[in-house]
Amino acid sequence: MSSSFAFEKQVQGVIEQVYTAVSERSTELESRNNYAGVLVAELDTQMHELLEATRALAAARSNNSFDLGIAAAANKSPNQK
Repeated sequence: MSSSFAFEKQVQGVIEQVYTAVSERSTELESRNNYAGVLVAELDTQMHELLEATRALAAARSNNSFDLGIAAAANKSPNQK
């Protein structure tokens, strides 16, 4: 009987180790998933900002104010501010 008891204790130890490993891995994966969500949200924000900047640039170009500003900057000598 003591052999059976020792085996049961050994099995119980293995079960606890597996449970601990699975729990730790689950926590790690949940953390990575949360971080991925943060990265996706940041990327989404940056995409919206880029879209707004692109629209503003297109509007400025359609008004020629952007092209005039570039021309004026290109015509300045390096010593002018």
